[in-house]
Amino acid sequence: MTVMPLAPPARRPTTLALLVVAVLCLALVGAALCNPWRLTALHPLASTGGAIALLTLGGALIAGAVLLALADTARRALVGLVVALIAVPAVGVGLPALALGGVLRDRDVAGERVLATSAEQHYSAVAVTMTDGRTDVFIRTREGLLSREAQTPVASCPHDPFATELPPESVRFTAENRVTVPMLADGVSVTVGFDPGTLDPERTVAMCA
Repeated sequence: MTVMPLAPPARRPTTLALLVVAVLCLALVGAALCNPWRLTALHPLASTGGAIALLTLGGALIAGAVLLALADTARRALVGLVVALIAVPAVGVGLPALALGGVLRDRDVAGERVLATSAEQHYSAVAVTMTDGRTDVFIRTREGLLSREAQTPVASCPHDPFATELPPESVRFTAENRVTVPMLADGVSVTVGFDPGTLDPERTVAMCA
């Protein structure tokens, strides 16, 4: 029995394009998880939902490339379809669930809240609350997709003091590169400067000490 060809030739550029975009999807997830630039735009891609969405897209593109490469005959197309049905859930769901484990951002970060913005709108002070309750206040730039976050917090507390004990507006900018942070124990405030380049503060204030 002769197996008849199914599809026209000249599929190679399309197959390569699908593979290139798939690799870019995987690279974006990797960049979001490492994020040495501290870009806040990559934070959603380091969450479970964002990583699964990108990796599923990457798996689907790989599956499409496999289908195009094997679609010369009905038998090979069937093999390609089976590979595709395995690749999409394996790469899109299995990889972030098993291989990435606790690296995903939303496994650690429970919530974020903007507390204050500088007068010239260049910086924000953002409270980042972890799943264990610890809350750190970071300085971030306000540059859209190029916004960055400091490596070191300007203030820290073992729990979230802004939930019930302190109003968010108690953190404020007193200058474009200086932030005033309240101390929970004695009610005084401490002003800390930060480097406009790295965004890292002169020191980290223990708000709840």
